[in-house]
Amino acid sequence: MGTRTTANTGHIKTLIRRFSLVAAGLITITFTALYSDPALKNALSGYPLFCPAPDTAKRLGFTGIRMIREATSVQVFRVDSDYDPTKDPTVDRSGIETIGGSLVIQKSPPLHGKYLTDVKSLILGDGISDPLMIGCVPDYGVILRLISPNGSMDVELCFHCNQVGILETDTKGQSIGSYSGNINEKNAFLKLSQEAFPNDVHQ
Repeated sequence: MGTRTTANTGHIKTLIRRFSLVAAGLITITFTALYSDPALKNALSGYPLFCPAPDTAKRLGFTGIRMIREATSVQVFRVDSDYDPTKDPTVDRSGIETIGGSLVIQKSPPLHGKYLTDVKSLILGDGISDPLMIGCVPDYGVILRLISPNGSMDVELCFHCNQVGILETDTKGQSIGSYSGNINEKNAFLKLSQEAFPNDVHQ
């Protein structure tokens, strides 16, 4: 009986070792295939191996990830998404600035350095999750515009119902992608907004 138990244990250990070797081989092949794509390699370089978060990667795709990765600056806008100057033809619209259909109330200069890094990390990490079924129309109050050589990405934030709208445009202003999500790290996004407009008493 003791000999049979020992033999069975040895067989199980052998199977576990074989399975481990196969799994390691599959992982190696997978990452080798991933990094054989120059665009993907460039998009993911500079970040930890398992960033961006899997859900984020699926939502944005390689184009969106690359646009965030290659962004050289970010500009922050405080907006009023309820205002539509086209509804009143008597309004003088000269000098009125809009973004994503919202009235621009205030905007920051292009921001770089740690601020830009924090924005990228938040979006590529767990700052945004899959959209939730919420029965309300988002009232976007802040828009983060990431600017890259290949275009720009607007991240529209509603701090009332925590909805997110993401719009990608190319260098000619043509839409190349749009996504929706839910704010997962509200305090972090609020902190970024406050840092961009430290003297704003309405925040």
